[in-house]
Amino acid sequence: MSTIKGACPKCHRELDIEIDDSAAEATVPQLYVSCDHCGAEKKVTAFRKEYRWQQDAPERERVAREAAARKQAQREAKAVQREERKRQTVAALEEAERAAKRQPERDRAAPAPGQGQPESHGQSNTRTGAIKYHITGVERTSGKPIEITLEAPTPSAAEEQANRLGVVVERLDLDQSAIIPAPAAPLVPSTPSGQPVIMRPAKQVQTIEKTGKQWKGAQLVGGLLLVAALAAAWFVGGVLAWSMFILGVIVLVVAHVGAWWYHG
Repeated sequence: MSTIKGACPKCHRELDIEIDDSAAEATVPQLYVSCDHCGAEKKVTAFRKEYRWQQDAPERERVAREAAARKQAQREAKAVQREERKRQTVAALEEAERAAKRQPERDRAAPAPGQGQPESHGQSNTRTGAIKYHITGVERTSGKPIEITLEAPTPSAAEEQANRLGVVVERLDLDQSAIIPAPAAPLVPSTPSGQPVIMRPAKQVQTIEKTGKQWKGAQLVGGLLLVAALAAAWFVGGVLAWSMFILGVIVLVVAHVGAWWYHG
């Protein structure tokens, strides 16, 4: 007799399986064994499979713990990267806001028009050549909508600067708040003698195009034919009423088309 290890598939208890040495090796897996604890009767292969499963349980638990630890570490690393990108974006936006707040002070320190630099009518910075742009987009990391104002010499430079700040540009417009319309010089006409001429607004002439009288007369005739056709149908009937009705419709349609064609 020889003994091999096994485990019951039902109650999961380990037991020793005694095999007769006279049994052929090929027939051993097909033999049926009964559990001493619960009485379950299964093949030897089932008992051996349950035993190997129990022996491999610690290794499976170790592999599962390592996989869970790796996933947790990856999640923590991604969270740290998101926080770092968010911090960098916030810092860049705060720096842009501080630069925008310092801009009025630089404008006040610039020389007045006529003192070495020409007056600038618009949003251009006379010292740096920068232009203010209003940018609408979303943050690259969080996907939240955002609106910022930047200074750049060209629209492409403004878009590139916004991309460096972590903003995906969806729309780029000129900052209308910085536009200063140039005052227009008044035009005062004068006569050859130098005396000013008082200009009065010209009266607006409105042209009214009237419909031709012949087409109006044709419309009237068509209408009268329709009325006469209705009266004939009421009192007389027959072919006469229908003829007058069809003739009135034809005259009325031709009159309307002619009035539209020649007089709009």
